[in-house]
Amino acid sequence: MKTQKRKTPAPILARILILTLVLIMTFALAACDDIDMPTDPTPPPTPQPTVPTPDPADEKEKPDKPDKPDKPDKPDKPDTPEVPPAESSAGHPFPFTFTAEDIYGNTVTEASLGEKELFFIHFWGTWCPPCVAEMPDLAQLERDFEDRVGFLVLLDDFYNKAGAIEIYEYFDFPDIPNSITICGSTTFDARHEIMRMLNIQAVPTTVIIDADGNMLEHIVGARFDGYADYLNRHLS
Repeated sequence: MKTQKRKTPAPILARILILTLVLIMTFALAACDDIDMPTDPTPPPTPQPTVPTPDPADEKEKPDKPDKPDKPDKPDKPDTPEVPPAESSAGHPFPFTFTAEDIYGNTVTEASLGEKELFFIHFWGTWCPPCVAEMPDLAQLERDFEDRVGFLVLLDDFYNKAGAIEIYEYFDFPDIPNSITICGSTTFDARHEIMRMLNIQAVPTTVIIDADGNMLEHIVGARFDGYADYLNRHLS
């Protein structure tokens, strides 16, 4: 009777093979651990180029800059001649010539107004209510500016001189030499000629001129106490 050999079952063989592979891998990993691996290698230093030092003998000597010439002294300014001060604007006569009769019967001319800085020409009539209403202000204006302003009043009432005188007395107009009132009866008299030159066409109208005859203000209508503002605007 023959004895039969036992066969190793397949599952056991598979386990042996797996175990063998595990052992082989274990030894392989252990061998790798024994090899030193370089860590964070430092790169070699970069060589720096060598700059040759210049030889002082090779340097060219720069010539010295020439000194700047001294500036010549400025010549002394000639003495400025003294300029005499300008004459004051005060002291000039009325710029238009005329001869007329005032409301009191006196003969008057441009010289009767004196020599002043400004001249105040006022045209009014006794029949004009706004004209009469501002008489108190005109009386005060003459008191305030009699030293610097000449007052020429043109009356529109040739046949009512007495009425104008009565109004002047009633409102206490000052008796000053540089304030005259004239009237006329024809288109060829002094009053009409002054009105034509100054374009006076209505009552009340006021014109302010300087000593050269330049028209500074042409005021149509009553201004009452506002005339002082016009005069102060042009008086130096």
